[in-house]
Amino acid sequence: MQCENLKDALQQMESCFKGCSMSQEEEDDMMYSFRKEVQSINAWKAHQLRSTRQDEARTCILDTLDENSVHVTQDWAMKFLPQKYRVTVRLGTASKTVSQLCAS
Repeated sequence: MQCENLKDALQQMESCFKGCSMSQEEEDDMMYSFRKEVQSINAWKAHQLRSTRQDEARTCILDTLDENSVHVTQDWAMKFLPQKYRVTVRLGTASKTVSQLCAS
């Protein structure tokens, strides 16, 4: 229900923008910005939904565990992506990564 309300509100906003009196260039700029923001909102909404579903699944699994069971979680994004996209920082003659600087 709330997702439909959001969709309707964004469509109403878009029609309001199209109804404004402004030059074609201004309208194009505004519509471009608006559409980018709508994409960001939809991406955030998808992330929230995915997080909620994953948490529900994790809770369900934990509820079904007995004393002889174990549940192991590995978050690949947290462990491996920062290593792949490390930024090096030069301090004098030594080069250290940002994570090494934070650890020291």
